[in-house]
Amino acid sequence: MLARKTPASLSLTKIPPVLAGFIIGIVAYYFLKWCIPTLDLGPTIGDVQVTFASPFFKLNSIEFWRDIRHFGWEIVSVSVVLAIVATMNSLLAFRSAQNVSELQISPVRDLLAQGIGNCAAAVAGGVTSTAAASPTLAAYRAGGRSRLTPIFGALILLALTSFFPTYLAGIPAV
Repeated sequence: MLARKTPASLSLTKIPPVLAGFIIGIVAYYFLKWCIPTLDLGPTIGDVQVTFASPFFKLNSIEFWRDIRHFGWEIVSVSVVLAIVATMNSLLAFRSAQNVSELQISPVRDLLAQGIGNCAAAVAGGVTSTAAASPTLAAYRAGGRSRLTPIFGALILLALTSFFPTYLAGIPAV
């Protein structure tokens, strides 16, 4: 009855279920912690360290090149396996996005762009990433229809980690 009287603009149908579950889980965690202080519900994420450091600073270090010589083949083999898994994950995400939308997706172009982005992240000392089906579909269901949707998602994550790390530290790690 209440849902019929609520205008569509105030409706909660645009909130992704994953986000709603995430928020409800955090509220439940802190509510239980408040009600029963002795109850051990597990840790939170903890202190979030945000640093910007490039690996190029270590190129003139002898220890760096010894480590590369010693662990180089292990790094390359693990990197190849991770690249294959990330490629398959991205192709699955592209196909999922293509199935629910009218977008024409060029997997080769998108994988090339993802590879260039991951190389740039590695040079800057960052973490590489991959396209994933769950966030892609959640963004689509929440109304994200343009190619700017993942950019806004990345900017929101950057803002959260840069300006609000104390709030991120309070998220339960359960």
